[in-house]
Amino acid sequence: MIRSRPSRSRWLGLLCLAAVIIAARPALAVRLPAATRAQAERDVRRFGSRRTAPQKQLSPGLRRAFAEFNRRQGGRWKMRFNGRTGAAEALVEGRSAPRPGRPHDAATAFLGETRDVLRVDPANLALERQTRGEGMSHLLYRQTYQGLPVEFSRVKVHLSADGSVLGLNSSYETDLDVDVNPTVTAAQAAAAVLGDNGRPPSDSGALVVFPDQASGRSRLAWKFTAPGKAALWRYYVDAHTGEIIFRYNELRFQAGCGTSGTISGMIYPVSPAETAPVQTRFNNQNVYIADGNTKSVTYTHPGNGAGFFCNAQPGKIITSLQGPWVNVSSFLGPSAHYDNGGGVWTTAVTQAASPHPYPAGAVIVSTISLAHLGGVVKFLPIFSQFHVGEVSQVPGYSADISDDDQLSIFDAAWNPVASYVGQRPGFNGAAVYGNKLFLKLRSNSSDGGQYGYNVSLSSYLYLTSDPNTTNPAGSSLVWQPENTPAGRRSEISLFYHLNRMHDYFMSDVNKSSAAWLGNPVSAMAFVGPNLDGAFYNPLQDNLAFGDGGNADAPSDALTDDATVPSHEYTHYVVEKIWPIVNFGQGGAISEAMADYFAASSLNRSAIGKYYNGGVPLRELDSQANPSWKADLRVSGWRGDLYLDSLNLSQALWDLRSFRIADQGSLNAGRSCVDGLAFQSLLFFPESFQEFLDAMHRVDSEGRVAACGGSVSARIDQAFFTLHGIGDASGDALEGMTRNDGFQTAVDVSTRGSVSATIYPAGDFDFYTFGAGAGPMRIALALPFAGAYYKAYMAALYDRNHAEVARVEPPYDGYNTQDGLCTTADCSTTQRELVLTYNNPGPNQFFLAVSGGVCVNGSNSGVNDPGQPYGLEFVYPPADVFSGSIVEASHDRDRISFNVGVTNFPRTTGPGGPGGQNYYFAYAQLRDHAYNVVPFTDTRDPVSGYLSMISSANAQGTVSGVVALKPGFGVRFPALGTAYLEVFGYNVLGSTVSLGLSSPLHLTANSAGLNAYNNVFNPGRGEKASVKYEITDSGRVKLRIFTLSGTLVATLIDENRPAGKGSVDWRGLNSAGSKVASGVYLLHLSAPGIEKTQKIVVVK
Repeated sequence: MIRSRPSRSRWLGLLCLAAVIIAARPALAVRLPAATRAQAERDVRRFGSRRTAPQKQLSPGLRRAFAEFNRRQGGRWKMRFNGRTGAAEALVEGRSAPRPGRPHDAATAFLGETRDVLRVDPANLALERQTRGEGMSHLLYRQTYQGLPVEFSRVKVHLSADGSVLGLNSSYETDLDVDVNPTVTAAQAAAAVLGDNGRPPSDSGALVVFPDQASGRSRLAWKFTAPGKAALWRYYVDAHTGEIIFRYNELRFQAGCGTSGTISGMIYPVSPAETAPVQTRFNNQNVYIADGNTKSVTYTHPGNGAGFFCNAQPGKIITSLQGPWVNVSSFLGPSAHYDNGGGVWTTAVTQAASPHPYPAGAVIVSTISLAHLGGVVKFLPIFSQFHVGEVSQVPGYSADISDDDQLSIFDAAWNPVASYVGQRPGFNGAAVYGNKLFLKLRSNSSDGGQYGYNVSLSSYLYLTSDPNTTNPAGSSLVWQPENTPAGRRSEISLFYHLNRMHDYFMSDVNKSSAAWLGNPVSAMAFVGPNLDGAFYNPLQDNLAFGDGGNADAPSDALTDDATVPSHEYTHYVVEKIWPIVNFGQGGAISEAMADYFAASSLNRSAIGKYYNGGVPLRELDSQANPSWKADLRVSGWRGDLYLDSLNLSQALWDLRSFRIADQGSLNAGRSCVDGLAFQSLLFFPESFQEFLDAMHRVDSEGRVAACGGSVSARIDQAFFTLHGIGDASGDALEGMTRNDGFQTAVDVSTRGSVSATIYPAGDFDFYTFGAGAGPMRIALALPFAGAYYKAYMAALYDRNHAEVARVEPPYDGYNTQDGLCTTADCSTTQRELVLTYNNPGPNQFFLAVSGGVCVNGSNSGVNDPGQPYGLEFVYPPADVFSGSIVEASHDRDRISFNVGVTNFPRTTGPGGPGGQNYYFAYAQLRDHAYNVVPFTDTRDPVSGYLSMISSANAQGTVSGVVALKPGFGVRFPALGTAYLEVFGYNVLGSTVSLGLSSPLHLTANSAGLNAYNNVFNPGRGEKASVKYEITDSGRVKLRIFTLSGTLVATLIDENRPAGKGSVDWRGLNSAGSKVASGVYLLHLSAPGIEKTQKIVVVK
């Protein structure tokens, strides 16, 4: 997000306040104000980000393992050693033997073969992202520890098309020993965030393992998101001490023609400081003919040039600043519009409203349709009341978005058109073409939802002139400020510059769509009131450009300076490759890419010069401007995203200058370095060294034809000689799935307990399970920390990602302040936390474990790579969904199921607006004790005894039918009561249990009673399992008697359906006491059967 003081110094972004550890997904911008830069420096000192981590020596065993590996591979590989982790951080300059099959299979095989070299356990990795480009595949894996995510720990494998591994980068954390049982609760951690930030978190927090690179150890930490002054903070609170150990900023600033014509606009190609406005043709703009359904898109015609459109339909034209790649709207109210058909706006009654107030953690969709009216070309909602999220302002400062709930408008195809936030009087929203639109309110999980919105009227456009004849005056348009209700240029400039950047990428480096840009991005002009700045928000996936900090006289400066929208659009592009972390070197890479591509596309090295009153925010040409030169060997790591980004962006600019001179062509040299930089991003680099390794690999493989050959020497000159990137001093030899979110939560349905670590600092660990109605108890055992315990916490979420419960410890150990954690490792006197929740109905749940609340209001960075926390789960595992026998036949039962899953409306993707999060993967059976029944996995159609008949995924439901196979009863004679378990996979490919069905009584062909293990010792935890079968429904009584006829215990006394049933007897009487040794009588009384069987208890 973007704000500024009421001074001449303007800024376009929010700062990532830490420099060492990388953790999340921020909104990136262009510049910081002085106050925020000062805060960043204070945070660097506060969290010790510049401290050098303890170093380990390369072990003889690792040397031998690498030597043997390299010998087998032909001696071509080099391994770079990481002294902090004591493991490899990269394998470069080699090439493995080709492997057929999927890239993931080849990568996994390579990791397995090199386990002794890399010290990476493939079992602890999960595939997070895969990209392809120019004949290579790049796989990004995440690490977890004991089922918990290891924050920021990734392994990247790069392969050629034939399955040869070309290189590997690793930030894998070895020798983890973290106590993963928080002693600080989520509520306590959230309170610490509130105390430090002055605003509460916007989410409920989650546990992560946070690696503290400065100290060389890891901590269990609570991780929160909290809106702040010119920031969207990610806080890490030590889950044992409650101390805030880290925070960073999440925002990223910065045929024959019946009708034809051209669309152009008056824009500044670079800025008003360089030229007067220039009439420029606009490509990629929708032009509607006669109505809101028939359209053409402007393009470059061989004869008529750019901005041309042609449609066989004769008619009047209607157009706005909307197109296939960018939709621009005004935050102030009505947006730019043009028609030449005598368009008239009138109103119609339309009712749409949110709940008042709307709930937290919700996605609320309303539909407005004018299908009952004729002649509607386009229409817009009129908001009579609106209060969604908050825009707040401290006197003397620019406003900022303090609560990022948003209301978005979508067209009938679910393309985003506009987004609004804050409290404001009645206003007109952006218009969509056609007669249907959607309103989507998305709220965060913080408490205290605002009023929401009311719409009782909509305004629609109809044409008064014959729509099916062309206008004699022509159908061309030149966009001028007077075409916009605000009378200003921002909407026009934004549409042009954002589309220009889209075309810049797609015409060259992104031709293969490695970054998917196939859907429009929504961009808002004049966001406010009094918001001075621009940002890309990856959480909402939209672009916002402020009103210049003056709602009374909105400024065009943000959009007149072409480097600003170009910078922000590049953040949008990078996010489509992978969610780069916005602090440390990862965040600096993101800022460097946004600066470099903005500068390269415009052939201007200064970023934000016009916006900042003539002084660049950043200057990439350090050769011409030596005072700006960044060199890691001189200035070191400064803990400022924007200053640190100059090391890389200036290296790229210098390389670009070298290649332009070497090749004697601006276009060839620029295309060469643009291609090298973009292809390097496909390796998921999160450090400058990884970026350099990736660039060398791209270069050596000859993947960028524009370079005309290898440019390795020039790369080294620009990166190392001039800017200190790639200093290879030192040795020349150089788990489990990462479960740091809902999508990667570890399935604990088969685990009664978990032992895991929070590491590194700021780590979150997510777990998922299905539960039926009833009491739930989750115990979190905290790791020992000296005389105290690590202050971790836990939070419980339902399938809609709404927090339903949390538990925190008292923050009363070391490094605590005012009952919260401070910034160092935080502890508590409490050894165990117990989260209880009375579940009102079937649901899928997610448990998040993280560091506790610190004084800055977020989760602390408490963690420990060696001391695990422990989790014990007690909950009703059955009745999570309905399961029923729809066709009863012995050994041929057909069982239907219907499971509710997470479902959020969304704008794009399969299923249109239906954002169903889980889809059917497979099913299996469990017995009455919830043990898996072998050979019932529906993925085994040959030897399995349960077959898949059908499945469906729609409208938040996974449903289907499975069937038993003949021979089932013979194969499983002891199986009575059964449960169907359904598994679902999500968009990331993570497969989890969605829970167990209601109990199933499989069809019986005769009445009977059998006791299995009927001679048992309760003192050893043994039990007898009793199975009954009945052919008619009715009252079933199953009781235990002594030989003399005294009632000992009643196992069943209720109406049961016909079929098979089972229950365990653990040798307890009705009072819950263990019975004496001896012989007991088991008696069944049920429809069609009276039967007794002996059971012997021994001790």
